[in-house]
Amino acid sequence: MKKVGVYIHLPFCKSKCAYCNFSSFRCNEYDKSRYLQALKKEIFNTLNEDYIVDTIYIGGGTPSILHESEIESIISCIKSATRFEPREVTIECNPDSVEERKIAKYKDIGITRISMGVQSLNDRTLQTIGRIHSSNEAINKAKLIKKYGFDLSVDMILGLPYSTLCDIKNFVDTFADIGVNHI
Repeated sequence: MKKVGVYIHLPFCKSKCAYCNFSSFRCNEYDKSRYLQALKKEIFNTLNEDYIVDTIYIGGGTPSILHESEIESIISCIKSATRFEPREVTIECNPDSVEERKIAKYKDIGITRISMGVQSLNDRTLQTIGRIHSSNEAINKAKLIKKYGFDLSVDMILGLPYSTLCDIKNFVDTFADIGVNHI
């Protein structure tokens, strides 16, 4: 038996941010359906019962724009192809795609950590880099995620336009006060 962690890349986004160099593109139902079919086939072709999967990281793109049943089906494929003994199951989210029904379902399907791409709490900076959420939305969504008992990490990018040292301190202090585990 070999312990492994599995990274799943879901390259779908509502829009492409100015700074992003990751493989991602706007989501449409046809491409999403074809991608998910190919992904499930790849899971079954690559993994088997000789592997103990102890971590899953679902990144992207913005995996949380997928319907929660689609996320559940990906995790189910991994469970059925391997020995599944999770320590941690993480999904990346953007604040604009966090919804209470989604995070409740994430809890039900075994997701333990949410990694939220906030990047900045300066609204001018967010707008300049093409983010579609506000600072208040990010703060409120972090509080909602913590209410459901998830481990929560938030991403911050340093050196963005209009960003100041005060912005960085405010970011860290704000999310530390909410109970974020990792920045």
